[in-house]
This record gives sequence, C-alpha cells and structure tokens, in this order.
Amino acid sequence: MDFLFRTLVSAFVVAVLFSLSPTTTHAQEVDLRFEQYEELLNQILKTRRDEEKAFVAVVIARVQDGSIPERLVETSYKWVLNKRPDTNYPFVYFERVLRIQATQLELQQFIPEFDYDVYQTPIRPR
Repeated sequence: MDFLFRTLVSAFVVAVLFSLSPTTTHAQEVDLRFEQYEELLNQILKTRRDEEKAFVAVVIARVQDGSIPERLVETSYKWVLNKRPDTNYPFVYFERVLRIQATQLELQQFIPEFDYDVYQTPIRPR
C-alpha cells in the first residue's frame, strides 16, 4: 500500500510540473494544484456518490481558503491508507477520522456535514 501511495503522489507531482505553462499566473497554479488535489483525494478515497464528492470538494475549498490545515486532510487519508488498506470504502473512514481530528483541534465547525442516510438508497447509474 505504501508503494501505491508513493506512486499516486509522484504522479500528482509530475502532472503538476508538466501541466503548468510558463505563462500561467500564480493564482492559476494554485487553482490547478487544488483541483488536482481534489481529483487525487477522490481517487484515494474511492468516492462513488455525488454526496461524497461534494464533501471532498468542500473540504478542499476550505483547505484552499485556510479554514482547514492541509496537514489535517493528509493525516486523515494517510490514517485510512495505513489502518484500513483493504477497505472498499475508504471515504467513510476518512470522513470520521477527519471529523475526530478536527474536533481535537477545535476546527469541527469547518468540517462539512455528511448525511450517512445516503447509503440507504442505491446509487443511480449514470
């Protein structure tokens, strides 16, 4: 699992380095970085539902605006990768760990709500 994580992070860094043109502004670079970070996090967490993806989008937006430290997100998904490497649903663990750690740091107000009742209905095919 450590190999998979390193591979994903390496791919992310390479993608960022090669996708930036010399004419991009700093703001565009930052936006692109967070957009790619969101994509990577969705892949790592195996998000399936729109509600899960919306949760990740809000978390990344709050990291970008400084409400949530990026380190909090990183330690949360790394916990999932290390402690639950074989799970098919890492998002559920991530959401819980993120919420617990945010509460310990007194940042719980910045973590978006997530309604687990969405798992009571089947996923609609696209």
